Amino acid sequence: RYEHDARVAMISGIGLHLGLTQGASYGFSRYSYISAWATWKDRWDEVDLELRDWPKIKEQRLIEAVFPSRSGSEFWSRIMERVYTGDKRTETAWDFQWSLLNFLSHRVCIVPAKNLICNIGSDADATNSLVTDWFLNVRAEELDFPLTHPRYMVVDAEADREAERLRFSLRPLPVRASRRVWRDVKTAWLRRKKT
Repeated sequence: RYEHDARVAMISGIGLHLGLTQGASYGFSRYSYISAWATWKDRWDEVDLELRDWPKIKEQRLIEAVFPSRSGSEFWSRIMERVYTGDKRTETAWDFQWSLLNFLSHRVCIVPAKNLICNIGSDADATNSLVTDWFLNVRAEELDFPLTHPRYMVVDAEADREAERLRFSLRPLPVRASRRVWRDVKTAWLRRKKT
């Protein structure tokens, strides 16, 4: 249905958008949810994994144009800066570059009305996922068939605001510090439990 529609970047199996406004089997988000996802070659071929344009994007304040909220723009700017400078925390990253391309190209991600996947790779030995990421522990469900298609290709702004609040925004320093400590303690506990 969307193979030849360049406005659609990808299809995701993650259904964290509760209460999609069009009452369809799926909706649209500006966020690229990358667990259990698919795209088309022509979209993927545009990804710049080295973020060669990052200095120009930063200078032109394009992140602020995409994310008017300070917490959202700071969150994504900080991540892109880490990727660009080769920060060890992002050395295996490709998903942030993919997200940036989709943000700046105003592409959407198809998200199901129900969560279709359960991420089992989020224990203490995970490469990228953290054991405290709440969205990795959402129960998987099934969609009803035949699918009900949305009438319009419109990003669900309310759902995206909630996603930004819960997942894609920079929290105040005391909150980030306490989460980091909690995550490190939990990870150490899980590793000790395995041995």
